[in-house]
Amino acid sequence: TNALSVISLTTLAANLFEPQREGTIAVIGSVAGDRGRQSNYVYGAAKGMVDIFLQGLRNRMAKASVTVLTIKPGFVDTPMTAHIPTKGVLWSTPGQIGQGIIQA
Repeated sequence: TNALSVISLTTLAANLFEPQREGTIAVIGSVAGDRGRQSNYVYGAAKGMVDIFLQGLRNRMAKASVTVLTIKPGFVDTPMTAHIPTKGVLWSTPGQIGQGIIQA
């Protein structure tokens, strides 16, 4: 689900944007996909798959002037990270991430 649903939807979006020769496809990825970690390697593998797929899609869509953006927000205070006891300056809330995406 974490990989195939994203790949399916972004492929459909790319097929719509490509003939228009404009647009932006923005996908929220994860730094968890940057390397395999013992605690979440299945999730990380899915996010790594999305990241590599988007690299290829970005190359394909560059010829059509369509931007493919991978957003990696880092640590976000959500139920998935609730078990982590220490949260510091590198952490954000979902609201902060959403505002940053809108601004960008």
